Amino acid sequence: MTAKEYIHVYKDGLKMLNVAHEDVAYCMFPNTLANVSTIWYVNLVEGSITSWAQLDKAFVNQFKLPIDPIILYYELAMIYNELAIS
Repeated sequence: MTAKEYIHVYKDGLKMLNVAHEDVAYCMFPNTLANVSTIWYVNLVEGSITSWAQLDKAFVNQFKLPIDPIILYYELAMIYNELAIS
C-alpha cells in the first residue's frame, strides 16, 4: 500500500465513523502507525506540524515510493516477457 493509499483508507475510515473535524483526524492518526512510520512520527520536531494537511503531506512525502507502482509493474512485466521469449 502506498502512502497516498494509506491516507485515503484512513480518511475513508474517519468518514465511516462520522469524524469530520480535522483536529480529531490529526490526533487519531498516530494510533494507526506501526514500525518505521511510528519511529518517523515520534522523531518529528515538536511543533513542526500543526495541522492535518501538514501531517498528510509530510507522511506522503516521507513514505512515497521512488517510482510509480504502475510503471514498476509495467517494467517488471516487460522483463518477464523478455525472459519468457529467451
